[in-house]
Amino acid sequence: MSLDAERAVLGSILNKPELLDDCYLTPEDFGADERHGLILTTLRFAYEQFTGNPDPFDPLLMVQHWGGNIAKIG
Repeated sequence: MSLDAERAVLGSILNKPELLDDCYLTPEDFGADERHGLILTTLRFAYEQFTGNPDPFDPLLMVQHWGGNIAKIG
């Protein structure tokens, strides 16, 4: 997948988390940027764990859960 396509997929998921319900891509499908697979994994986990929150990708919520490890994905 191209860098622009990967960014578009991840950006779409950030804007509409429920898209993960229909997303069949795996981290291995992302190769243009090594961080993109990790970002997809993180977003899937956050969506599953924090779905009851208004925004499962809320930066404060994610930092509270992952702390300094969030810096790995940029």
